[in-house]
This record gives sequence, C-alpha cells and structure tokens, in this order.
Amino acid sequence: MVNLRGVHFNRPEGVERERLMARRQREWAARARLQLVNQLGGMCVDCGSQSDLVVDHIYARTWSLRSVEQSRRVARYRREAVLGLLTVRCLVCNSRKGSPRQRELAVRGGV
Repeated sequence: MVNLRGVHFNRPEGVERERLMARRQREWAARARLQLVNQLGGMCVDCGSQSDLVVDHIYARTWSLRSVEQSRRVARYRREAVLGLLTVRCLVCNSRKGSPRQRELAVRGGV
C-alpha cells in the first residue's frame, strides 16, 4: 500500500519515515507555540508567572483542536494573536478562570 507521498506503509522504512515526519511536525509546532507565547509577553497576564504557560483564548474557541492539523492550528493561533483574541496564562490561572459558560452557570446556581 502506498500513500500520496509514495511511502510504502507495509515496509519498515516507510513506517519509520512517517514516524520521523510526525516527530518533526510535533517539534516544529512546539517551537511555534513557544514563539507565540514569547510574542504575547512570555508571562501570565494574571499572576506574572513564567512557568507552565499556555495560550488562552479570550473568547471560547468555536473549533475543535482534534479536527485541525497542527500546522493549520498554529497558523490560526497566529491570526488570532494579531486580532488580539489570545492571552498567555499559567496552568493554574487558566484552570481557575474556567469557561464563560461555566461562570454563567455558576452565577445562575446551576453548578
């Protein structure tokens, strides 16, 4: 069986090549996210922490991470950063913030 790139999946060298390409793509995406975090200030907007940083959407995103390829996801993050739709938060502050829907339910007494 041959994919569009001419790699034979039933041969060991084809499988190894696909793994290498996937690893390189993950490494590239990690570097791109780090650059984006640094571009957005490199510290948590709430507490000023510089460790365990994540890119946070100001408004809940309307697309699923799993449905978007890594390179397209990074490109979308870059566009959203230019539009001012992203901030940087540490994991603690991001989890404390919750989603707008969760806050709305809490105010109404549903959670």
